[in-house]
Amino acid sequence: MQLTFLGNTYTRQNDVSAKTVVQLTYRHSVYQANREAVSFSSPRLTYRGVSYSR
Repeated sequence: MQLTFLGNTYTRQNDVSAKTVVQLTYRHSVYQANREAVSFSSPRLTYRGVSYSR
């Protein structure tokens, strides 16, 4: 696929793969995290009997 930006022509690479393991650093410690295992569901909160969603 040919792309053009400000008069320059580029060739797009189609072999882009998403990384499933991400390396994280917190306070000089290195961790490995799996992107597929991350959940983005919002928690149900209850305060004095009233339910809230974040």
